[in-house]
Amino acid sequence: MTAPASDGIGSPRIAAPGYGRRLFGYLRDMFPLSQYGALAALVYGDLAWLTDRQLPRSRATASEAALASLSILLLMLFMRLCDEIKDKDLDAQHYPHRPLPAGRVSEADLRSARVLVAVAFLGFAAASPRTLAAAIALLAYAVALGRHLLLRRLLERSPLLTLLTHGPFVPALLLYILALVLAVRRLPGTALAPLPAAAVIGMLWLLVTTAEIARKIRTPGEESGYPTYSAAWGLPVAVLSALASATLALAVAAGLIARFANAPVIALPCLAGYLWFAAECARLLSRPQRRRTRLGAAARNYLLLASAAFAADGWFAP
Repeated sequence: MTAPASDGIGSPRIAAPGYGRRLFGYLRDMFPLSQYGALAALVYGDLAWLTDRQLPRSRATASEAALASLSILLLMLFMRLCDEIKDKDLDAQHYPHRPLPAGRVSEADLRSARVLVAVAFLGFAAASPRTLAAAIALLAYAVALGRHLLLRRLLERSPLLTLLTHGPFVPALLLYILALVLAVRRLPGTALAPLPAAAVIGMLWLLVTTAEIARKIRTPGEESGYPTYSAAWGLPVAVLSALASATLALAVAAGLIARFANAPVIALPCLAGYLWFAAECARLLSRPQRRRTRLGAAARNYLLLASAAFAADGWFAP
């Protein structure tokens, strides 16, 4: 099937028989809904924790949790589909086993799925008219990132510029979800103190940045020409950059726990995740010739442990 020429949110024809099966296989391989759904719920839980701690008379509801978590999940999926399409040539060269280059799903399938995901996201966003304009702006930002911000060649040559232009999507998404939570609870946008809100958003942004850098770090034996931070900056600088981001995230988490936590014991999973990641950084720097790096997995586990700690502190609060 020939894919449409447009790379924006268009209206490509949905593939006939087998479309759902192909998309299910794609999601299983590239975007496991159970894993990303759990992450979306945890991120929402962190933002709800902040709101509940500052505004104890205002509590989360099941409908709010579903709306916010599904909004996060849909936007993450939309970004995954955008990345899949814009990186199709790189993946064909370096990851031919993935669903799109291997032919298990077509580009038209992914484009049509992207339309459906965008419609679903805007449908959920319409439940909160107060934040609908912000949702549209956030989706437009995601579309622009999917088009390399019209700077394809420049961004493909510079991982740092890619990080600087794509990274702000994370705090923009978190700000939107926080505004959505306040709107659902019928609270003014100024109800939260700005510094703690910035701290929670900053902590999550740093954790995601750590994971983003770590997943694009390779040992010398793994480098294949695919754009990585280790190839662009050198392995030591890339690893130390990820470790610096992880350390800053831990410092922010410690400050939040000291000031707002119901149970300071939640510092333990945060510390455990950090030490796990730091140990993997040390192993990689001491043995750069090792066959494979597990840095990306360690960074994801750090993100999950820290997010789960704050969410659980809110969920199990008295």
